[in-house]
Amino acid sequence: MRPRWPSRCGAFCGRLSLWLLLLSGCYTSPMRVPTGTVRDDWIAQRTTSTRAQEAPAECPVSEAELVASAVARSSAAGIKRAEARATRAAAEVPDAKPLTLRLTNFRTDIGFADRAEATLRYAPARPGTIDAERDTLQRAADELSAEARDEERRSRFEVRSALARARAADTLATLAAGAVTALEPEVQRLRDALVRKAANEVVVTQAEVELAEAQGELAEQSAARERWSGEALAYGGYSPECHLSFSPYAAPADEPLAGLQARALASHPLIDARWAAERKVDAEWHGPEAEAYPWFRWVQLGLERQAMPLEDELHVNLGVAIDLPIFQWGGEASDAHEAARDAAREETRLTVQAIATEVAAAKAELAAALARLAGMPAALGEDRLDALQKAVRSGYADPRDLMTVERDLRRNERRRVEASLAVEEAYARLEAAVGAQGQ
Repeated sequence: MRPRWPSRCGAFCGRLSLWLLLLSGCYTSPMRVPTGTVRDDWIAQRTTSTRAQEAPAECPVSEAELVASAVARSSAAGIKRAEARATRAAAEVPDAKPLTLRLTNFRTDIGFADRAEATLRYAPARPGTIDAERDTLQRAADELSAEARDEERRSRFEVRSALARARAADTLATLAAGAVTALEPEVQRLRDALVRKAANEVVVTQAEVELAEAQGELAEQSAARERWSGEALAYGGYSPECHLSFSPYAAPADEPLAGLQARALASHPLIDARWAAERKVDAEWHGPEAEAYPWFRWVQLGLERQAMPLEDELHVNLGVAIDLPIFQWGGEASDAHEAARDAAREETRLTVQAIATEVAAAKAELAAALARLAGMPAALGEDRLDALQKAVRSGYADPRDLMTVERDLRRNERRRVEASLAVEEAYARLEAAVGAQGQ
């Protein structure tokens, strides 16, 4: 009688191929393909899709366009916005538990019996846990969005400060250029008068010193204007060769301190971020809270086949596993949640207190700057200055007295510009403390 092991080996190989085919066709891995971090995705997106935006824009550019462009180009805010979008998208993805196909207890005995068992297992989510996870992700996205707005607030303040310094330097450079234009012919006239013995050496030397000081002031303020204008243009992504057109600064309307603090409480990004963090702590608690109740760990449907020489047996079984959290009725998880919630509330309270203090300090600084500007002496009228110049040319007044008056006028005008700069910076600092989002 011929041995039967070659035929049984072939049957075994055929059944093995069938089970492997079933396994490869029915099982799907629940793991997601990694796509890199949010920061990497954001950097790649900026590298490939924003080269046109980073190219020098059309010139000239207004201050409002520059501020808007600087806010839109904030790298820190862009990363926060990308992370918020990714977190919000993750909250929208259905969190369904995958089916798991398991092939277990596979055994073959050549010449006797083949046995194999396959189970289909499903782990149902606890009631409320999916909603809790989504709510947690939504609150995390809200926190990231608020932090992005805070980065925009910082960018807005930085570019406005640079614009204020550039405007002040432009005004001082214009004053210095006017002084140079006025002093050059006066110095030449005094030199000619010195040749004719109609002026003394002291007057000519003093005039030359005044001209040199005005020329030095012009060079200094021109360099400062180029520096601050270039910094402001760089914030907005414009070429340093662009011409920045300055407009007279229009101070906003005065607002009482109580109104400013109420506006900060309603719209400041940091306060919004802290409130989102509080809600996130509450959302995170719903998951551990649901685990305090019994629930199915898994439910499975099994199929077992045993092939014997004379007959085959096929068995179907149903199994469940239930978690009984006997030692998890509140207790440590609840205490941890209370501690985390108290810490989040305390952080919110301290943030509100710090912002209110910052607004009050910025308001006091603005009041001091306005008082200093209001106390500046009024500028000398052009008619009186023309009268003094005519008196000098007619010989009724000493040229040194005129140069002294003009030097004092330029010094006073410089102080007035510096006081105006302090007022503008104080307004910018106050708006930043309030958390205003306007242009």
